[in-house]
Amino acid sequence: MLDLAALVTYNVWANTQLLELLPFHPEEDLDAVRVSSFPSLRKTWYHLWDAETIWLKRLQGHSPESWPSKDFAADFSGFGVYLLQTSAELRDFVRAQSSSWAGLPCSYRTLNQEQHNTPNGMVVQHVVNHSSYHRGQLITIMRQLQWTDLPSTDLIRWYRKERLTS
Repeated sequence: MLDLAALVTYNVWANTQLLELLPFHPEEDLDAVRVSSFPSLRKTWYHLWDAETIWLKRLQGHSPESWPSKDFAADFSGFGVYLLQTSAELRDFVRAQSSSWAGLPCSYRTLNQEQHNTPNGMVVQHVVNHSSYHRGQLITIMRQLQWTDLPSTDLIRWYRKERLTS
């Protein structure tokens, strides 16, 4: 049985693992151009945060109309606080829901105003999967930048750490 609360808790942990690396590497690495879905660490981080923020708002009954990072003006050294706050809000929101909530529809509009209805549980699975996908891209970019202190953010590693499997 899929445990949505565990997935969003894992998501916070995995984001934390990678964000903790940032202070130990040159700031110019953030904008080093690499071939990926997004051309730099900074832009990939922003996309991950944008998506988590937008989907959290949708689960809460709102349909944002723009990317949150569009207006992000703070120094990137504090960026991790924003991402982890969003990830923690998603975790806390999902944990607070009833057992039947996962099957209820999340009704929302996309940024181009298309209307959709998707079960809440599927949305949560999507958000965590999407973040995992882009964390993989972050790891690849970091490797290309010669970062050698990279942690594993695999879900099974988190399950073992939490002793949810033997």
